[in-house]
Amino acid sequence: MAAGSIVIDLLMKTGSFETDTKRAEKRLQSFQKTTRQTATAVAAATTAMTAAFAYAVKGTIDSMDSMSKLSQSVGVTVEALSGLGFAAQLSG
Repeated sequence: MAAGSIVIDLLMKTGSFETDTKRAEKRLQSFQKTTRQTATAVAAATTAMTAAFAYAVKGTIDSMDSMSKLSQSVGVTVEALSGLGFAAQLSG
């Protein structure tokens, strides 16, 4: 009788192990899917931030270039011209 209960107990534990293993495998697959989605979102956000930064830098360079050309044509230093521009913004 003891041998029969050991066999039944062993079969139950083996079945439980297989069920738990399948459950763990499904959770791992779900985790992998979530990780891939998160990595894709992070990559897209990084790309967008890099593009926005590049656009801002290009805008700054273009603005500085135009200020330099204007200062040469007017005959005033860029610093003085920048100060005049700031004063004009404040006065409306």
